[in-house]
Amino acid sequence: MPPPPTNQPVSVGPRWPRLWHKNDTNLPQADEADRLTAGYGTHECRRFRRGIFDDLSPLAVDLALRYAKTAERFSFRQANLELLEIHERLVIHDLNLSSDTQDLQEAAKGNPPGIRGDQK
Repeated sequence: MPPPPTNQPVSVGPRWPRLWHKNDTNLPQADEADRLTAGYGTHECRRFRRGIFDDLSPLAVDLALRYAKTAERFSFRQANLELLEIHERLVIHDLNLSSDTQDLQEAAKGNPPGIRGDQK
């Protein structure tokens, strides 16, 4: 496999693309999550959340609802910290555990670091 072009906007591993990158920056789930949390925090907080909602788009609305609940009960700072912790647990280097099953199976077959295709 040839090396990626130097102007490539997405980080790639040695043999596999980032699983969550779908070349679609307007994911409906992320848009809805952004709308649900628009009233919380600063502009920088909104950009921070949007990046995570894009990365974890299958879970974005649920994450937004949890974010809003935490922000109401405690603070938007606490909600940001929880969102970051969830993101760090689900995104491990180039592997995104919120990807669909087929993408995860393909990544396992490619044996990315720390993953063996023969494990069940």
